[in-house]
Amino acid sequence: MGSRREVGSYIPKPVNLKELPDIEAETIERLARAGIKTTKHLFDRAKTKRQRAELSEELGIPPEVVLELVKLSDLARIVGVGPVFARILYEAGTDRLEAFVTQSPDELLAKTREVMVSRGDRPGHIREEDMEYCLETARLLPQVVEYE
Repeated sequence: MGSRREVGSYIPKPVNLKELPDIEAETIERLARAGIKTTKHLFDRAKTKRQRAELSEELGIPPEVVLELVKLSDLARIVGVGPVFARILYEAGTDRLEAFVTQSPDELLAKTREVMVSRGDRPGHIREEDMEYCLETARLLPQVVEYE
């Protein structure tokens, strides 16, 4: 794998927030009314703890829901991780980029397969090589969200 500049060409486009599973429609509507429709819009307004608190108060969205959306958005930046897989990673306890990059491909596969089975989903066709590629590119992504 190459440099951060090289990985820039692999960074997925921002995800429409309504594509993130298990988020209430009212939450998505409140965000949209405030001009926050994609993961990029959300990052622009909720990268820091303070920004998230202000957004929560302004829009009447519980702070934990704003944080959940930011974490899902952070995961969706990883090449090969779409909105649904971001939710699966989140449910597997890999709830942000930092947690993702510290694990091995086999750990991630085991955790995600367990969640998929518990959700009644078929575990899919993700191979260890696919997860390794996701990890390689994820390690090059800048950590843009302040969690603490």
